[in-house]
This record gives sequence, structure tokens and C-alpha cells, in this order.
Amino acid sequence: MNKGKSTTVSNATAWSFFGQLVVKIMPLATNMILARIFDPEVFGIVATVTMITSFADIFCEAGFQRCIVCKKYQNSEDLKKDANVAFWTNFTISITLWCVISLFSNELSALLGHPGINKVIVVACVQLPITSVISIQTALNQREYGFKRIFQAQLSGSIISFLVSVGLSFFGLGYWAIIVGTIMNCVIRAFILSHKSEWRPEIYYSFKRLKEIFAFSVWVLLESIAVWFSSWTDSFFVGNRLNTRNLGIYKNSQNTVNSLLSVPQYSVNNVLVVKLSKDKENVQKFIQDYLIAQRLLAFALYPLGVGAFIYRDLAVQIVFGSGWEDARIVVGLWALASVFRIVFISSTNAVYVSKGIPKIAFYLQILDIIVLIPTCVYGVKLGFESFVVIRCITRVVTIIPNMFFMEHFCKIRAIDILKNNVVPFIVTGIMGMFAAWAKSVTPEGLLIDFCVIFASAFVYFFLMFAFARKDFLNIFNIVQSFVKKSQKG
Repeated sequence: MNKGKSTTVSNATAWSFFGQLVVKIMPLATNMILARIFDPEVFGIVATVTMITSFADIFCEAGFQRCIVCKKYQNSEDLKKDANVAFWTNFTISITLWCVISLFSNELSALLGHPGINKVIVVACVQLPITSVISIQTALNQREYGFKRIFQAQLSGSIISFLVSVGLSFFGLGYWAIIVGTIMNCVIRAFILSHKSEWRPEIYYSFKRLKEIFAFSVWVLLESIAVWFSSWTDSFFVGNRLNTRNLGIYKNSQNTVNSLLSVPQYSVNNVLVVKLSKDKENVQKFIQDYLIAQRLLAFALYPLGVGAFIYRDLAVQIVFGSGWEDARIVVGLWALASVFRIVFISSTNAVYVSKGIPKIAFYLQILDIIVLIPTCVYGVKLGFESFVVIRCITRVVTIIPNMFFMEHFCKIRAIDILKNNVVPFIVTGIMGMFAAWAKSVTPEGLLIDFCVIFASAFVYFFLMFAFARKDFLNIFNIVQSFVKKSQKG
């Protein structure tokens, strides 16, 4: 890879990272305040509403975003035509779904175990047509490594959402504060992305182009539906078989962990899918790109997962405050299971999509659901804590079949994937043992806990610098790239 292209990818990764940092940290800051104001039941209602809007969002986006990012176009005119077709299709679907959900909002709220929240569902679905704008504009920016513009939109939307949600919470609006804040986030992001974009929706449509786009996107759409089921099936069982409080604790803890871990995950994957799509004809370079990205994720995520597990009590105390003690088991185990899932499973989605075989990711999600449903049926009968343990175990069971698919369809050997993780695993293991030992021999106290955490981080970076200096410098260069770019404006 030439120097100019390397710099472009490095800059894109830096902006993608800080974009994800903002979009995940700001909601976390909001959550830290709201969790001290509202009971877990409020978050349970918000989770129920989000279950519906997130499912509808899948059909509104219809997988077109990935197609625009990955497809090769002969000229910019073809790209604009596809963008128009994708936008008008998304917009039409979103309006239709909004109407359908509004008509059956009473039945939906009753089905999900929360009769009486039908008005909340209808209002929350205002975001559906707005996200159709965000989806296409984001895809066009990602395609050209325009992650700085995406970062600016995410930053502005997150700040407004924070101010609106926290502000309305002091007026006693409960779950409405969170719902309105989410809608405002979408409005601001759509406005900024559209304002800074050269593309504007035009009155143009072609069913021939729709057919071509959908031929690629159908597998991405099916995989997204399967991802939704694997993400929300457990919440459905908790909300219906246990209670709203358990659902609020369970989903809010999940969201908090996912927010932190998804910063490195999506910042790397967003750039990786573009990079792999451009290098897919060069098999050796393709494999090398993936292994470098996976190793980078491993170094970034393993210490976060292990640290969250060891210091789960402290994490819950800081993020949620009192009254959320049941969240400790969710935060600890979910973080530990999630880092392995992201490194070994989620990171491969970019490989399948860029190779033009997104159906493989769909098959893996179906396998995930086949395992998930019976374990949820069984686990929920044992109580909340047992359910959490069983659910976290199911997060990692598809690692082995996924490595088989990677070797068979993408020529990336399982042994190379495992060897790629040896050093990150060992370095994290040593850090984890040090942290657990230090925690056991030191007296309890917030200040002491933070001192041990900083000492553990020092141990980790020292070991990384000593035994994985190249990876250490790669991470350093990404941060340095962002600092230089931000100084230039």
C-alpha cells in the first residue's frame, strides 16, 4: 500500500474511532445521570420501544447502505442514481412502516407486555423516515473515507440528545425524556450530513437499479434481521417472563457494555469493510488487512473485557449508582463474552460483505438463533442470574463454525486466526492476573481501586510495547493522525 493510501486509511480510522467514541460515550454520560433519576422500570419501557423501532429500522435501511459502500461504479453519475433509488425506497418503506405500527400500536404494546405505551411507540417511530436520510448520507461519506464529516454529525447529535434528555428528565417526563432526546439526535445528524454533502435527493427512480441493488442487499437485510432476533430475543423473554425491572437492568447493562466495546469495534470495521472491498482481488493483501484489523481489535478489546469483569462492582457503582446492584453480573459476564464475540465473529462480517457473500453472515446468525431460543426458554425458568450466565455462554458458541466458514469461503485459515490472537491473549492474561491479585490484597476504596486500574493499564501497555511493539505503534499512529487532523481543523 502506497504512503498516500496508507495515510488516508489511517486518518479514516482515526476519525472513525473518535466518531464512535463520541456517539457511544455521550449516551453513556446521559445514562449515568438518568440512572440516578429514574427507576430501572423506565429503562425497561424504553427498551421495549427500542425493540420495535430498531426492527423497523432494518427494513427502512434494507441493506442498501452496505451496497453503496461496497459496489464498484463506473462513474459518479451511476453512484448518484443508485443513491436516489436507495433513498426513495428507504423513505417509502419508513413512512409505510410508521403508518402500520401506528395502526397496530395497541396490539404491539400488549404483545410485548406493556399495554398502554402505544402513544410512546407511535412518537418514537418519527425517527424512521429521518434515518433513511442518515443511512444514505453516511454510506456516501464512508465510501470516500469521509469519517470526519460523520464524526461532526455524531458529535452534534449526541450533545443535543444529552442536553434534551437530561433537561426534560428534571421536569419529570420519565421515558419521554429519553425518547425525545433520541429523536433530536436523529434530526441533528440528518441535518448536518445533508448540509455538508454534495448529494441531494433528486426525483429519479429505476426499478432496474432497485433490482440490482436488492440482489446484493437482500443477504445483508436478512442478516440484519437475524442480528436483531439474536439481540432482542433474550430481552423479550426477560420482559415477558420476568418483569420490567429485570428488563431495564438487563438491557441497560447490555447497552452500557456494548457502547464501550463498540467504539473500537465499529471504528475499525467501518474502515475495514471499505478497505477490503477495494483489495478483494488481491488475496494475500485481503487476508493481511483482515488479520491486522482483527489483531488491533484484540489488543483494544481483551483488556476492556477482563477489566470490566474484575471491576464489575466498581463499574456499576460509577455508571448506575445505588439500586442497580443486580446489574453487576450482567456487566461483568456480558463484557467478557462480548470481547471474544467481536474479535472472532463480528469482525468477520466485513470480510463476508466485501467478498460479496453476506449470506454466510446470515447463516451464522441463524445458527446463533437456533442455539439462543431454547437456551432462553430454559434459562428464564431458573431466574435472572442463571439466565444471564447461560445467555453469555451462548454468545461465543458460534466461534468454531465461523472459523470454518472463514477458511472454506475466504481462504483465511483458522490456525492463522488463532495464532493472531496468542500475544494479545497472553498479555491480557498477565494483566488480568495482576489486577485480580492487586484487588485481593489491597483494602476496599474508590481511590485504591482506581490506582490498581491505572497500575494494571501500565502493566498492559508495558507488556504490549515489549512484545508487540508494532501493534503498539499502529495504535499510537492512529491517535497521532487524529490529533494532527484535528489541529488542521
